[in-house]
Amino acid sequence: MANRLVAAGVPCDLQVWEKQVHVFHAAASWVPEARLAIEEIGAFVRELAERGCPPPSRRTSACRQHHASPPYADRVTALSDPDQTLIADLAKKSGLVWISYDGRSHAIWHEWVGDAVCLVTGGLEQPLPGIADRDTVTLLLRSKTTRALAAEATARVEIVAPASEHWEAVTTALKSGRLNLHDSPDAIERWARDSLVVRLVPISDVSVPGELADRPRPHSTPTGHR
Repeated sequence: MANRLVAAGVPCDLQVWEKQVHVFHAAASWVPEARLAIEEIGAFVRELAERGCPPPSRRTSACRQHHASPPYADRVTALSDPDQTLIADLAKKSGLVWISYDGRSHAIWHEWVGDAVCLVTGGLEQPLPGIADRDTVTLLLRSKTTRALAAEATARVEIVAPASEHWEAVTTALKSGRLNLHDSPDAIERWARDSLVVRLVPISDVSVPGELADRPRPHSTPTGHR
């Protein structure tokens, strides 16, 4: 069906949530995956509303090849104190943030630890395909009460390796904040074995709604499989 919708020019984003029951969205109050799925639905609808539904056209689903960004080190700038405070405050107040890369935006659950949005992906956790290959991503932070976009920032992607300097603090915070954790005593060991723990460190290009009004918004690829 998804392929037929795409072929007919109908905006479509196919998502497959592994190991979830039918209508798992109904458990959003205590299942993180359900909350994320609902947020992704909302983000998809908002994106269509903001840019308008395109007229029907004959399109086919294709594999897009993306090239790694050039080294970012020569362009890194430190955040000002007000910008750092703004990003930290928004991230701490909401259990979800959005990250954008390769033309897609993803709702993620996270914890703010130190100076970064921290998350775990892969294995039994939320899928973020290709995140390890990125130098940077765009953070999109929304108001917890209105869900309106409150700020954007470029963030450096750092993979947190087991036994590295950030591992204990980050995984402890993630374990504490992770709802519906069925294997709590062994979760960190499982993450070390099967998942990636990631720090997204805001570094530059912080913008607030007035500055974002005329900026092109990222949009979903015609089809996706997760």
